[in-house]
Amino acid sequence: FAHVTPRSPTFPKDGMPFLAARLQWGVDLPQTVKAIDKMLDATLKARPDPFNLHACLHAYLLHKKHFTPAMAAKVKLLAAKWSYSRPIGVSMNYSLMRDGSGWLAAQEWPDLIDASGNDAAKIKKNCESWLWRIFRDTTNHNASEYDAPVYYGTDFAPTRMVAEYARDPLLSRAAAMRLDFMLFQTGAHWQKGY
Repeated sequence: FAHVTPRSPTFPKDGMPFLAARLQWGVDLPQTVKAIDKMLDATLKARPDPFNLHACLHAYLLHKKHFTPAMAAKVKLLAAKWSYSRPIGVSMNYSLMRDGSGWLAAQEWPDLIDASGNDAAKIKKNCESWLWRIFRDTTNHNASEYDAPVYYGTDFAPTRMVAEYARDPLLSRAAAMRLDFMLFQTGAHWQKGY
């Protein structure tokens, strides 16, 4: 995986997992860091996309030691380009990516201000309420999104990111419980094929 070349060198949704794997395995570190920096520059110029936000923040959280201060500032700026004033309202996976990333970015950078002027405390408060709704609804009532296990491949990474990196033990535990539920439900959904 660390030796594969992504289709797009500037699209985090496609390329960041490959670059993060290279960092993990120590494959060509100088060029990998340079490629991530180039990807961050391109992402900052593009329209905000929750897939890209999640991919960049997750790679940063996994591999902080490889991100220069300038690269970390770009990840922070990417998180600040969003407005966390209301739910994203597109789909569960968009919510998990945007709200999980927003919450964790606000935890990481207490001076974070979003595009609507919300400070880190307000961003965390808003994103946390939306994340709790998803975690509670999924584990208590099943996923509200039609045919949700089909989308769980996209939901796993941002849910795991919250479970692993949230310093709030209750939020982290709720995300971990949702991961357990999602794995069980996916197994039941696919048991005899699709």
